[in-house]
Amino acid sequence: MLWLVWRQVSLAHALLVLYTFSINDLDDYTFEEIISIVEYVSHNQNSLCCEALNAEAMRLTPGSWLGITPPLLHFEERPNAHKFLENATGRSSSPSADPQAQFATKKRKQASSLTPSDGLNNDYSPERALTDKSSASPVPTSHTVMTSPASLELLGLFAALGGVKVPSLIFERFLSPQLRWSEDGDTVHAPLHLNSGMPHGNLFSPDFLTRSLKELCSSSWVYMDDYENPSYQSFSVSESAREYSAQLLKVKGTHYWTMLALQFVCHVFPRDSTLEASFHRHGKILSPVIDHLVKESKAYELPRTTRIALAEVFVAKARLGSSQYNRQALNEAIEILGDDIPDFIQASIALRRSILARLDGAYHSSEQVIGDYQKRAPLYGLANPRLRALSRLLIISHLENLIQLEDYEKAEYEICELNKWEPSEEKPWSPMELSVNFKKWSTISKIYQSRGRLESARSYLASCYTFLRPEYLQDNLKFPDPNRFQIISRLSDLLCAEGYWVDARSKIEFEIESILNKTQGKFAKALKRLKVSLLDVDIAESKYDQASSGVEWLKQQFHEISSPDISDQWLHVRSTIASARLLHYQCRFQDTIFEWEQVLSLVQKYSNSFKSEGFFYGLAQLSISLARIQTARSTIDASCIVSQSWRADTRQYFDKGCAALVREDTNYWIPTLPRTVIPDLLSKIQSEKPTWGTEDEFLKLQQKYPYLPVSEKRQQGLSSRI
Repeated sequence: MLWLVWRQVSLAHALLVLYTFSINDLDDYTFEEIISIVEYVSHNQNSLCCEALNAEAMRLTPGSWLGITPPLLHFEERPNAHKFLENATGRSSSPSADPQAQFATKKRKQASSLTPSDGLNNDYSPERALTDKSSASPVPTSHTVMTSPASLELLGLFAALGGVKVPSLIFERFLSPQLRWSEDGDTVHAPLHLNSGMPHGNLFSPDFLTRSLKELCSSSWVYMDDYENPSYQSFSVSESAREYSAQLLKVKGTHYWTMLALQFVCHVFPRDSTLEASFHRHGKILSPVIDHLVKESKAYELPRTTRIALAEVFVAKARLGSSQYNRQALNEAIEILGDDIPDFIQASIALRRSILARLDGAYHSSEQVIGDYQKRAPLYGLANPRLRALSRLLIISHLENLIQLEDYEKAEYEICELNKWEPSEEKPWSPMELSVNFKKWSTISKIYQSRGRLESARSYLASCYTFLRPEYLQDNLKFPDPNRFQIISRLSDLLCAEGYWVDARSKIEFEIESILNKTQGKFAKALKRLKVSLLDVDIAESKYDQASSGVEWLKQQFHEISSPDISDQWLHVRSTIASARLLHYQCRFQDTIFEWEQVLSLVQKYSNSFKSEGFFYGLAQLSISLARIQTARSTIDASCIVSQSWRADTRQYFDKGCAALVREDTNYWIPTLPRTVIPDLLSKIQSEKPTWGTEDEFLKLQQKYPYLPVSEKRQQGLSSRI
């Protein structure tokens, strides 16, 4: 103590240095080395170590000295870096010649970075160091030295996050409640889980975080990157502060800062699109940050709460990228938890794996994943509401597999299995269980549509639509539900097939306008889906000019897709069918034949989505036969196309089409085809070639696809009923 008073060293700094070095193996330092460090830190107020260690003292050391500036010598009396090194290494005591002591000295220099090469010499006054841009000091030159511990913690956090282009979204989300599903199926605000060694106070409160961020920005330690799109703003540490922030990482160690950053970002990472309309956009922005932190933390042992939070993040990430990226995310979730996987994460992983397998066309693999989970899953009576909701989603995934396998009868039968996992009458529905109803209704509507029960399918889709009404989305119109456009397209298709063209058009046009005005680039596929549905309405209402514009726009879109997925393949075939129908109504029969031949070519090309001689093959063959007949009637000089061989070819198209359509089950996925297009096609063929109408196959087709004229009342709208 006498030594401290004699050397004018603050007790705070002495305790601080002892604390700091005790966690960095104090045994490797001699008493003289510790004295030299304490003395140096005390008398160099503008140095990195003084700033960082002082902040640590203010946070960790209790007592009346907190916040007190230690007594300083005049600048002339301060030892420069060279004198400090002389004190540290050129002392007269015998340990200086000891190799072990020399090694400790070297380690001390590296650990605390107090060498001239680190810019810690004191040839400049404090005032000059803050204003002279040529100064070697790592301290930023546009402000006074900070003493706020929270600001220093935040600067260290920036450095751990990479220091450059750190998404501002991280801090924006922290200032808002982070929603999670609880075991009871309720939405709760997630707490921030930190290790016992992490700060729980100043920095991680909204007020202090906001204040510290403003202090860093106003002092030019951190600046906002200049982006035109405010959704992708980010922060970067200024060049003058980067070395300072890098040294901050050394003071407490990279383990401390990496863990802090990892837990911080895990906390703000969105978990579920049901809870957040901005799930996909925010998740894609934050995913690279998580990837960076996971890589940096590979060497560290993570606490269980952090591992669980990180596994949840991986499961959420498995909805944001390519199939390979999503599978890797799920594998990382399993790897980080090992055998200690909570039930709800096991169910979530099984659900995502089953969906990914189905999207890849591996329906049996998807079924295997579901079956493996159900063997070890808790029974209904033992499951909490969150697990019951996830189990229902897995059954829905199973039903979706049956739909893709075209086992519609079994799918309809197993709807009852889904109902078994619903809450009993005496138990209330939790919000999470209620949220599953949307997917349930959507899947059941597919099953009923596949079975030709179009009115029942429309009823279930109308229930889904109640969750999607525009008035419920005014606050989130920028981030619409990804399922929204699919539901509305399917509902509009069913309305159009039943003749409710006014309702179908109003719904589609509203959605198209909202995409074009706000989110066109983010929902390109949704826009294509809606435009394809609108073609059927335009053709039904004889608005051929509008339909022609839509066809040309869609052709350009599909021309630019090099590797279309299953969804794009369906939309491509469907838009080509609409183009052929449009040309037929415009009496451009040669062009009609060409378009139907394009349909045949696409069916062969997309063999993973269409049977080579299935429903669409039969429709195209039958349509070509009618177009050839009408071409002959509309041609003035028909001698060249009414030869015996030409008539034989036309009859061959007719026979192939009839055989395929009689053989194949009715396909209701484009409901206007079996409801209006095929019956109209058969009627026109019979009027053109009455003798063909007596063929057995043709008669069977007429019974299978009866002509049902559309009631004029339906064209007036159905808004009051849905």
